Amino acid sequence: MEIKINTLIDQIETHSNKKLNFRHLIILLIETSKNYNLESDFENLVFIGKFLFNVKRILTRNALAEENYTNLLVEFQNNFSTFISTLKKFSDHFSSNDKIEFENLFLNNSKHEKLNLLIDDFNEIKNYEIDKRIKLI
Repeated sequence: MEIKINTLIDQIETHSNKKLNFRHLIILLIETSKNYNLESDFENLVFIGKFLFNVKRILTRNALAEENYTNLLVEFQNNFSTFISTLKKFSDHFSSNDKIEFENLFLNNSKHEKLNLLIDDFNEIKNYEIDKRIKLI
């Protein structure tokens, strides 16, 4: 029996004791992954989102030697680029209105504040998957 996407998102929010920043977008990404056979790409977004979330926390603590900091920053930048390109793959399948909203929120903004919030959402999804020992899709 497949759990409805809204119910699953409710469970994630209950588990994390907070609302997802972009609940509607996460639902859209899940629906798109199922409709266009992008499930593995969605799982990559979840994994990379968790990675980026944790690396960003490490980088902002400034507790690393310069060489380690530089290496980790390069890893972060490479994975961030992969994250963006994977998101673009999904947006190719969105309706024109959803695509415009998505691109304005996440891809046309050089400050990446919204992307950081989206990365936080993927971190919560991955935490849920780990704690419940399940795959979201």
